Amino acid sequence: MPVFKQKFSGIARFRSEQKGLRRSWVRLVVLGLGLFMAVGVVYAYFTSQDVSADLVFKTGSLKIELVDPNQLEFVNLVPGEERVVEYSVKNAGSMPVYLKGKFTGGWTDSDLDSFNLRPIKLEYRLDSGDWQTLVSNGPAIDVEYFYSTDNTETSLIELPTNQTVYWRATFKLASEVNDSYQNQEYKAQIHLAAKQVDDEAGWPNEY
Repeated sequence: MPVFKQKFSGIARFRSEQKGLRRSWVRLVVLGLGLFMAVGVVYAYFTSQDVSADLVFKTGSLKIELVDPNQLEFVNLVPGEERVVEYSVKNAGSMPVYLKGKFTGGWTDSDLDSFNLRPIKLEYRLDSGDWQTLVSNGPAIDVEYFYSTDNTETSLIELPTNQTVYWRATFKLASEVNDSYQNQEYKAQIHLAAKQVDDEAGWPNEY
């Protein structure tokens, strides 16, 4: 009889422990559901979003237009004679620019000295201004000149958009040329370059 009571007591204790475990699992499940619902409530708050219209960035343009000289051919030059070449440059871009230029040229007969026909004076003016002398003795062929107050790169003058600067170059055939210069032809070109108005901006590599 004592043995039976001992077995019954053990079974009752085992069942009681199982009920305790079931209660613990129920509590954990209820707690987990509560946490899940609480988190769900956080994400259930109202939200909104929107996107702006396109932000558009457009680059400007840098462009100059050289208007050819009023006269492209000069004939019957004699020693010591001067001829005037007039041309103009327009800023056709969307930003102000700095300018520089040079003359190139030479005789068709390469044995002749190109120095004997060269610019001896270079002047400029704006639309309604007076002529200003930029170079009083030159510039020599292949030597650059700068659109500035003193023909240096440190005093450049801005050419605003849609504005034109007019140029006048005086060429002279040297008085000392001899008969070998008779019936000869000299071809010259005007080269111009522009750059952005910025101290760090560079000139075109070739022009």
